[in-house]
Amino acid sequence: SIVIDDAGAVRKGHWVESVYSRPFIGAGYLHDDNRDKGSASLEFSAALKSGRYQVSLAYTAQANRSRRTPATIRLTDELGSAKTQDIEIDQTQAPEQSPWRKMADVTLPTDQNITVTFRNEGTDGYVIVDAVRFVPLDDAARRSLAKANDTDQKPNVAPESPNPSATK
Repeated sequence: SIVIDDAGAVRKGHWVESVYSRPFIGAGYLHDDNRDKGSASLEFSAALKSGRYQVSLAYTAQANRSRRTPATIRLTDELGSAKTQDIEIDQTQAPEQSPWRKMADVTLPTDQNITVTFRNEGTDGYVIVDAVRFVPLDDAARRSLAKANDTDQKPNVAPESPNPSATK
């Protein structure tokens, strides 16, 4: 898998670093402090080889989290053609495989850039963003990832934290 920690995201607007709720990836996670709604976003980008990938978000669920966290997955090929998919995430619900929640499966017919953007527009609680993960789902994607690892052309990868779960 390819994991991009929040430290590798492009930040716009007000975001607060935190280690309060566990587990988390890397050194902590970001939240929007439940304020300045509509003005904050986080953008995660990666160049992926053709194949099928599962896109997941790492976060910790709590009752004070947003039930309507908007995210957009954007695929852009080498010619600049783009395809987008909008998703809404209920962060009061625990991720299926803590801390990871599946957002979507994407198919890349060619090598493409993928951007996952989270916003706090229209949210009704804290927006929590820890990391994004791309898991290869087919042989073509797995071979591409293995080849990149063999040649040390590794993407921005963060180690998963062994921190135990805690509640707020």
